[in-house]
Amino acid sequence: MPAATGPGTAKRMVRGAVLIALVYVPVGAVLLFVRFQTFAAPQAFAASLPDRGPEWYSGGLAIAGITLWGVAALAALAGGMSAFGVAALRPPRRFLFEAAVVSVMLGADDAFQLHDPRTLGIPTAAMLAVEAAIVIVVVVTNRDLLLRRDVGLLVVALGFGALWIVAKGGPGVPMRTALESGAKFATAAGWSVYIMRLAWRTGRSAAAYRAEQPATAAAVPTAA
Repeated sequence: MPAATGPGTAKRMVRGAVLIALVYVPVGAVLLFVRFQTFAAPQAFAASLPDRGPEWYSGGLAIAGITLWGVAALAALAGGMSAFGVAALRPPRRFLFEAAVVSVMLGADDAFQLHDPRTLGIPTAAMLAVEAAIVIVVVVTNRDLLLRRDVGLLVVALGFGALWIVAKGGPGVPMRTALESGAKFATAAGWSVYIMRLAWRTGRSAAAYRAEQPATAAAVPTAA
């Protein structure tokens, strides 16, 4: 049985940490910059910030998040479609199509505020529970695939998603606007990068498989 630890494991951990940093350092910079701007805006319109500042902060991150959910959905669809006809790639193909549905669902929640009872008449807690249950089912049923690579990035993204749910639905949460908007934006950033990387690897594997097929077929002798 191969050792569970060693130089290869250490290198994977370092690469994983670097990947997480590459995703979340820019996310943190955006959150800090936008939050800073709500307090350090020019004096000319500073008077409007006490009431409108949090809305502007939340709205700006929502727009960025919607874009990231859309990118994730398109990448997942492209990666899943590229794997059609390749039996060995059935697991990533299935997950990518499911991930596209999840991305559209969460993007629609951002765009239309589906968790707001005024939108669909559904209590916030119930809508958040449904969304969380769908994500959990998708992750658990595809765990064998998801545990292979970029696990840290996915775990961090899902952790921010859990934080968003707590901040959104929990009573008495301090700095609710900053916390929930930032956490959901961080979720979208990590999720979209994870999906894009998996879709890229799936597409490359599918292309390599198809490139081998003509050569394999040509090598098989035909009956005289």
